Amino acid sequence: SPRTHRLKTNVECLYAEIYAQGERREAKRMLRRRPQRYTDTDMFLLGNFIGVLACLVLVVIVLFVSAPVHDPTESRENWYAVFPVFRSFGLPLLAFWLYGTNVWVWTKNRINYVYIFSYDLHTRLTHQQIFKTAGLLTTLWLICVTLYLCSNFYGLSFLGIPQQYYPLVSILIEMVVMLMPFGIFHRATRFSLAMTIWQVVISPFGRLGFREFWVGDILTSLVRVFYDVEYTICYYVSGDWMPEETDACHVTQSIALPFLAGLPLLWRMLQCLRKYRETNQRFPHLVNAGKYVCGFTAVSIGALHGYWVSPTGGRWHITRILWVLVAVGATLYQY
Repeated sequence: SPRTHRLKTNVECLYAEIYAQGERREAKRMLRRRPQRYTDTDMFLLGNFIGVLACLVLVVIVLFVSAPVHDPTESRENWYAVFPVFRSFGLPLLAFWLYGTNVWVWTKNRINYVYIFSYDLHTRLTHQQIFKTAGLLTTLWLICVTLYLCSNFYGLSFLGIPQQYYPLVSILIEMVVMLMPFGIFHRATRFSLAMTIWQVVISPFGRLGFREFWVGDILTSLVRVFYDVEYTICYYVSGDWMPEETDACHVTQSIALPFLAGLPLLWRMLQCLRKYRETNQRFPHLVNAGKYVCGFTAVSIGALHGYWVSPTGGRWHITRILWVLVAVGATLYQY
């Protein structure tokens, strides 16, 4: 009807003025394109990945509970050495699965998360697509873990590849998927995520919206990943991964460790200070900033206290007592 056409035209003009720099053609393109929908292929691949994952998880459990064939002490020491390397990829994968679960819950309860997070309606991922991608990456990760366990505990080598290469392969897979410039693996979404993380990194000078706050909070929950990234870099740069290992990553006093672990807390603190400057509201922004200052202090002391040795040789020296007090105080303040 003419009334409906007139209303649609007014909406397009208003949208173009606010979001498309006055370009009505661009506004029409953004408004009229249908959002992405999952296909039968997505569901088929997701079901296959879940089936393969179930089998791989059972295989990994069997490899762990079964008695190793050769040199169990050395095999366990080798596994303890590479476990943080695998974990540096495994924890982000777990976070990806949980994000897909969040999207599923939001969609089921009709929560407009696309508007809340300012997502592009045409490039945002459905929970089926998230689960499919997470299933593929987790399958590749578990294959690397399985091959390493077979080689390390049972002496079974795949194509003669040394066992030290399997953790490195899992890291390379993650980097290739995240940095791939081609139009696969949801390039637009990966670029949007990278730009959001960049806005968090350059806090307080970057864009500051709900999405940046949310990503910053997620990064503060992944402090262990920053520990593992530091260990992984040291593990492969120092030569610990070679057969004639030097064990440098376990004995070297790392200055980068507390710095990397405290970065997410520092970014969130700067975001809170930026928000306080814009709103001039002490509560909750200054209170939240103090929370992250306490967390940064606790993480830094916790990362370094293991290197401080008591002059009397006791276990409860002044530095450990200080660490416990700071950790308890930060926990009480944050919660």
